[in-house]
Amino acid sequence: MENINIGVLDYCILAVYVCMMLGVGFYFKASAKMADYAVADKKLGLSVLIGTFLATGIGGGVLTGSTGNGYAAGIMELPKLIALFGINIFLGLFMAGKMRKIGGFTAPQMLGKVYGKNCQAIGGVFCIIFQMGSGIAAQYVALGTCFNVLLGIDARIGMAIGAVIIIIITYSSGMWGVAITDYIQFVFLGLGVLVATAVCFASAGGWQGIVSAAPESYFEIDPVSSIISWRLGGRRSGRDMMPSWSIASVI
Repeated sequence: MENINIGVLDYCILAVYVCMMLGVGFYFKASAKMADYAVADKKLGLSVLIGTFLATGIGGGVLTGSTGNGYAAGIMELPKLIALFGINIFLGLFMAGKMRKIGGFTAPQMLGKVYGKNCQAIGGVFCIIFQMGSGIAAQYVALGTCFNVLLGIDARIGMAIGAVIIIIITYSSGMWGVAITDYIQFVFLGLGVLVATAVCFASAGGWQGIVSAAPESYFEIDPVSSIISWRLGGRRSGRDMMPSWSIASVI
């Protein structure tokens, strides 16, 4: 993977940013109550809730995984993203209210309240499998990739560093610290993506420049095979961080 040449100022900005996120996480540390630590006592404001949700949904997995797949395979990536957001919208409209009434801090805990301890155990196993292939694992891979490209650090070492940072923030601050740091990063993320998109679009010569440079197959969509290949891990280009995301969400 080609590394980017950056200077001392860039290193300083990265260091300040990481320290700032750690500081915010410690500052908004949750109380000792489990409800406060695990789900921010269900008192997150709408703007913070939307910010943390979007920062999680379009974080490292999308910016390094889906973007990489789009670069490698074209707009075939679109049906996958539409399916993912469709599932999230369905869950939000038709299931979120019922899940809130059931209570509990985790999905397996909710399954246990409704279907019993055996179902809770099975749900816990599936959650572990899910996190091994996506979710938090995707964030580790994304951070490792960023450390490799920006700083020239071995990707595996970068993943370990990223894991330590995530664990420190999460363990020390709980949901409050995670949500606030997500909110702040979403602001930077949104602005950065908009600026980067505009610059890249202009550098490519606009839409006509993209069409003339990319193969015709990049503009063909087969929704069924596209989604199936994503779920089964096919045509991954080495950068798809989220295999089986939607299947695990449905389960």
